[in-house]
Amino acid sequence: MLSSLFSIVKAQDSVEVYIIEAYIAPENEDTLKLFFYTSEEASSRLEIDGKYKSVISDTLTETHSALVNLSGYNFADSVIRCRIFVKSSAGAESRSDVFEVKLPYEPKIEGGSSYFLSCLTGGLIFLTPSVGAAFNDNEAKLSFTKDFPLIAYYLGGYNFPAGYFSLEYTHTPEYFPKNLLRTGYKHIFEVPVLSYLSPGVNYTTDFLGLNGVSPELNIGLFSVSNTFTLNLKTRYNWFPSASARNYGEVYIGLQSFFFTYEL
Repeated sequence: MLSSLFSIVKAQDSVEVYIIEAYIAPENEDTLKLFFYTSEEASSRLEIDGKYKSVISDTLTETHSALVNLSGYNFADSVIRCRIFVKSSAGAESRSDVFEVKLPYEPKIEGGSSYFLSCLTGGLIFLTPSVGAAFNDNEAKLSFTKDFPLIAYYLGGYNFPAGYFSLEYTHTPEYFPKNLLRTGYKHIFEVPVLSYLSPGVNYTTDFLGLNGVSPELNIGLFSVSNTFTLNLKTRYNWFPSASARNYGEVYIGLQSFFFTYEL
C-alpha cells in the first residue's frame, strides 16, 4: 500500500499526480484500490505491467478513484508495475513514473496455463516479421522485415512513445541486396481515427559495401489487445554509391513496444 502523499510527475508544464492509495487487500485479491489527485482537472487511465489498461476517469476532475478489477489478468511476479496517464483540459498529456503494488498472494504459474499460452502467443507475434514487397521500376519481389524497437522515450504520450530507436533486419530472397540491417529513429504522432503516423529514417547496410539511407513512413492502423498495433510501412532505399540499387518497399505487420527499454 502506498500510504503517504507524494508527487510522481514533476516535469514543468505537466499535470502532477499525487497518489494517496494504491493497494490490493488480502480479502479482495482481485481488486486494486486506487485513489489520487492531479494538480489540475484531467482525465486519467491506468496501465498495469505495460499491457493491461483501465480508464480511471473519462471526465475532467482533480480527484480520481477506482476499484480496478484484476480478475482475468495474468501476472508473472508478486509485484505489479503501474503507470498513470493523464490528459488536461488543454489536451496536454502526461504520464507518471512507474510505481509498484504488491499482490497479496504468489502468482501460480503452471504448465499449460493461460499465462504461458499468452506469453507464447505474444512472443511468437513479437518475433513474426512483417510481410511485403520490394520493388523498383521493373519488378516486385516478396520481402520480409522485422523492426525491433530498442529504446523509446515519452513526452507525455497517452498510448505510444514520442519516438524510438530501432534495429531492423530485412530479407528479400529473390532480390539484391538479399539481406539488409538498418538502425534508425522513428518519431510518433498520435492522430485521430488511426493509431499513429510515424516518419523515420534509417542507416542501411548489407556489410558488403552497400550503404545508404532509408526514409520511411509507418501508419498505425489499429491496436490489437492493447499490446500490438497493425502497422503499414512504406520506405525508399537510397544508395549514393549504387543508384541502380535504389528501390522501394511496402509492408504490413504487427508492431509492439512491450519489450522496449523506456527512458
